[in-house]
Amino acid sequence: FSFGQDKAGAEKLVDEGVAYHDKGDYEGAISRYDKALELDKDNLLALAEKAFSLVSIQKYDEAISSCQKAMTAHPGDKGLKTVYVTYGNALDGIKKTDRSIEIYDEGIQQFPDYYQLYFNKGISLSSVKKYDEAIVCFQKSSMLNPKHASSHNAIARLSNINNKRIPSLLA
Repeated sequence: FSFGQDKAGAEKLVDEGVAYHDKGDYEGAISRYDKALELDKDNLLALAEKAFSLVSIQKYDEAISSCQKAMTAHPGDKGLKTVYVTYGNALDGIKKTDRSIEIYDEGIQQFPDYYQLYFNKGISLSSVKKYDEAIVCFQKSSMLNPKHASSHNAIARLSNINNKRIPSLLA
């Protein structure tokens, strides 16, 4: 009994952490997530949200560690789709763009209908000037979520870079 996990208490702390994050208090959010992890050591949402807050304050190595722990503890869980995005973003933050693209590809393999994986992969590809590959990612993202304005904006920007004015305007 003394080793039991308090899932409900952890979820309450995660909710508090999200509120702190939304107010821009990332350290306060991380503190709540750490307390949640004390109650439920492998809580996926706490690990995912902690990684997201860590990326927000550019603590990329810690974010990567949190993502890896989540992926190890919860293989195949649907909640990992956002963890793959955060993991890729953290790798981009430490200038490991090739590895970030690999992580997005792993995520896409598991969650082929999650538009954010394609969008973020496109961002990474465009940062290394692989514009044609990036446009394909942004197109896939916009097909999966037609209301994602940033995907359309990215298509327009890259089309403009490639001097394709009409596709740029249409996007």
